[in-house]
Amino acid sequence: MADATKVVSAVDKTYADIQSVKTRMTGVTGTLNQLKVAVATALPADASKGQQINVGFVRQELTKAKEAVAKFKEMVREAAENGGGAGGGLPNARRQMKDDKTRTLYERVGGDLNIETGVEIMFNKMLQDSRVRSYFEKNQRKMQQMRKKFFQFISGFFGGPALYDANNIKPAHYHMNITDYHFDALLDVFQASMLELGVHPDATKDAIAACGKIRKDVTTGCTVRMELAQKNMEKGKDGLFKRMGGEEGIAQFMDRVYDLIQVDNRIKSWFSGKNYQAIKEGQRVYLTELLGGPKIYKGKDLVEIHKGMNLSDYEFDCFLANCEKAMSGLGIEDETIDEAIVSMEPVRAALMNRAQGLAAHAKMVDGQNILDRFGGEMNVESVVEMMYSGCVGDPRVRFYFEVNKD
Repeated sequence: MADATKVVSAVDKTYADIQSVKTRMTGVTGTLNQLKVAVATALPADASKGQQINVGFVRQELTKAKEAVAKFKEMVREAAENGGGAGGGLPNARRQMKDDKTRTLYERVGGDLNIETGVEIMFNKMLQDSRVRSYFEKNQRKMQQMRKKFFQFISGFFGGPALYDANNIKPAHYHMNITDYHFDALLDVFQASMLELGVHPDATKDAIAACGKIRKDVTTGCTVRMELAQKNMEKGKDGLFKRMGGEEGIAQFMDRVYDLIQVDNRIKSWFSGKNYQAIKEGQRVYLTELLGGPKIYKGKDLVEIHKGMNLSDYEFDCFLANCEKAMSGLGIEDETIDEAIVSMEPVRAALMNRAQGLAAHAKMVDGQNILDRFGGEMNVESVVEMMYSGCVGDPRVRFYFEVNKD
């Protein structure tokens, strides 16, 4: 029995050492990624222009990265020297092997160290995720502020020190176009980050469920504004066209948008080597019609124009952000801006070549439509039954399926 206890102790210690190394490695990687983003943001898309970068800042970040690497190496050396002895390693590593639900969620996920490291992993992932990248790709100072606030909120929300006022969440996100699609993407990334860090699956699941409680606070602003805009447009787009300033106003709007695109390192490369003025003119004509003006667009179908370009949500979100900024700069009212954004949103599917509608030709394979390839109506009925049962048992959506069930 004593030998078994020693084996278990040795396994626990090895796991703790591995988790400790993994955590420190994540910190080092995060620092290097921050430096990479900072340099990429500072460098011009066309290096021949010789834009000056902040050498002092880069040197400072390199110094921090070197210090982090040195600490990481020292930690690995100490772990190797300690071998299978007792103690050492990450304080919370042993807890990850068994989830204690009597403790606070803050303790179950590993406390501040794990939360801070998890946030670092999460931000690095979001900078690579086209679904939410445009919301997190900011200048270095802004990103540091976002990381800090996110860490402070999660720490307090999970039961740790209360360092962030949760009442600020709704007003902070009210004017951001964050939908359920974006919020779900954020939860996906957060879950992957927690699991990558070694947090127990049950603790991770409960953490995601807890974060789901703030969905309305984050998305309500966008939902309310877009619903109001949709209702206004049901009366017709004539009013929107007039409030945009007619054809002259839309021409000014497009001039401002392309002025912003020319200095936007995120998407200006898409227009490099192309007939810039012709593209702008084509979009002006298209948007004139889209925003309620005369039907004068005679160009190609958007799907055909953008075929093979491999555009993602990220590029479209960046374009919409420039449109919103341009309208705001021209003094257009917020309600009109919301209506314009709602009108442009359906264009997303065409730009990314996402076939729309069950009758879309692109969804026919070997002469069979989706229903045929799915196995017919019987399979559809079975799937709907299973989905309904799942929704009734899911606390996130149960309410909508239990209302008036009698």
